[in-house]
Amino acid sequence: MADRKKGENMEKVKFGTEKFELTVNGVDPFTKGMLTLSFIPAGKTLKEVEDLLMNPQNTKRIEVLNEQDETEQVLVGYVDLKILKITKDQELEYLSEGGVRRDVITAVLSEKSLKESVTNLEKGQQTQDGAIAELAEIVGAMAEGGMA
Repeated sequence: MADRKKGENMEKVKFGTEKFELTVNGVDPFTKGMLTLSFIPAGKTLKEVEDLLMNPQNTKRIEVLNEQDETEQVLVGYVDLKILKITKDQELEYLSEGGVRRDVITAVLSEKSLKESVTNLEKGQQTQDGAIAELAEIVGAMAEGGMA
């Protein structure tokens, strides 16, 4: 088996615009309501990865990319970071016959609960209703002013 170089023939996970190499079996979406990802931090600190994953814009749509950087899986709805840990100097035998040591980050995200989703929908509906009422007032005032 030829040694694999960093970034070569590796599946990746994409959060927003940031991509990271996945470890073997680096995606586990099979625990109800939870998603576990294991990936190589690519020079980012744990704090930088935490900041990235705490932003719902980066986690509302998580893509798993194949070796050609083509999307092969999309994971949506995982917006709440529950666990984030780094394992320093973990041996990754699949990278070469002798094994290569890399830091590995494991992140566990949970889905929004149904209650939280309904609450957010209700808040959005209230905002929309308020905007419609304001628009109706403005249009009414314009019509009155334009008709006079």
